[in-house]
Amino acid sequence: MSRWFKNKLKTITIFLGVGLIQFGLIIPSHPQPTCTKDINQLVEQLLKDLPHYTNRVIRRAQSLEVSDLQIRHIIAVSPPEFEPLPLPQRQYTRVFTDSPTQIFFTTLERRYRQNQAVETQGFHRLFLVETPQGWDFLLLLSANQTQESVTPPRESNQSAIASAIRLWLRDYDSFCAFHSIGVSNK
Repeated sequence: MSRWFKNKLKTITIFLGVGLIQFGLIIPSHPQPTCTKDINQLVEQLLKDLPHYTNRVIRRAQSLEVSDLQIRHIIAVSPPEFEPLPLPQRQYTRVFTDSPTQIFFTTLERRYRQNQAVETQGFHRLFLVETPQGWDFLLLLSANQTQESVTPPRESNQSAIASAIRLWLRDYDSFCAFHSIGVSNK
């Protein structure tokens, strides 16, 4: 089978699948998010989807060279905790009227090195701010625990998990904006 034919077949399959989903003939295996203003419900949905989003970010960033391939994925995320850390206001003039919402959660990550599974627990504190458009990512602090020790917390705004959170918030906002203007998928 030629490369051109395979690409065309792939494109047709994608369009057919999207069309069937749009017209309600098949239901996607992943449930649609529920648009809500409640931060607890929003974060519950975010953390439920976070392993999938993070693993896709990891796959996209990986080299295609077999010699460079390191198999790594998030296998679990804990339920959120909303108990905030005390944040001193060190600004001369307050920029924010409210403190950002803080969410603490843990992750379990598995890596394979030389055919050995190594599990690492991650500890994350996510800071979100509410805007007129929805919730925005502000900061992610992370620490990791291996068999020997726990690393000090560090700013991890460029990590795969932070990228996944930004992508999820973007998708969530787009989904809710699309459905709020009266457009349905039926």
